[in-house]
Amino acid sequence: MTEVVEKSALDKYFERVEKQSARFTKIVNWHTNVVQATGDDRLIPNSVDSTYNNVSQMIDAPTEDEPYHQELDVDATLKLMAKVVKYARSLGYEVKKDYDSSDFNVNVKLPKDEWETYHMTMNYYCKRDAVCKAVVVGTKVIPARPAEPPRVENVIEWQCEKVSLLGLPDDDNDDTAES
Repeated sequence: MTEVVEKSALDKYFERVEKQSARFTKIVNWHTNVVQATGDDRLIPNSVDSTYNNVSQMIDAPTEDEPYHQELDVDATLKLMAKVVKYARSLGYEVKKDYDSSDFNVNVKLPKDEWETYHMTMNYYCKRDAVCKAVVVGTKVIPARPAEPPRVENVIEWQCEKVSLLGLPDDDNDDTAES
């Protein structure tokens, strides 16, 4: 007869530490490999353990009122997104594009390891303006509240064109795209 010994709280803690260590290693390996494969340091995330990476590329566009104003460099941003998509697809990974209220997202689903309950997803995002145009379709009145007068806000709808990141050139200097 086999004796079953219940794990101690410390043993359970070390199991969680081992899983977290494996998760961290998987994230670091992904980021390291994508940067090495693409040769693009702009894909290094700010946080070492993040599964989210803002790849919006900005250009300085100072104005008289805003001397530090920056604008989205749409071409550079989309080319950077394309590098991620091409690398992930070269490994056979599932890639999905979607939108939320302010961002365009590219989600790369990594293969599930034995210690994972769910697939880990790496999310690359940029401002939604890179692929969509905000169109004012009307206005709405926001009623007054204590210490605030009523105000009128624009109602915006996004008009988005389907973007083919796989059709973009690999190099920022290459202006010829595949069909």
